[in-house]
Amino acid sequence: NIPNPVSSTSLIRFEMGQSRTVSIEVRDLMGKLIEQHDLGVLPAGQHQMELDVAKWAAGTYSYTLSADGLRTTKKMTVK
Repeated sequence: NIPNPVSSTSLIRFEMGQSRTVSIEVRDLMGKLIEQHDLGVLPAGQHQMELDVAKWAAGTYSYTLSADGLRTTKKMTVK
């Protein structure tokens, strides 16, 4: 995500080699779901999603990008 740490909005950028159904989940360190975004079927190529984190408490969060069973999780810090 860009920037990291973030204080207002952050971009999550990702690229896919083929069309897939995509979702993004954000959780706090206790595992509580903060936000979930179902992006639907996206074509192959580069994509980005903007997250508005201004209302979140300062701390570390994880976000998981899922695409038809493939998953990757990364951390972001909100200041």
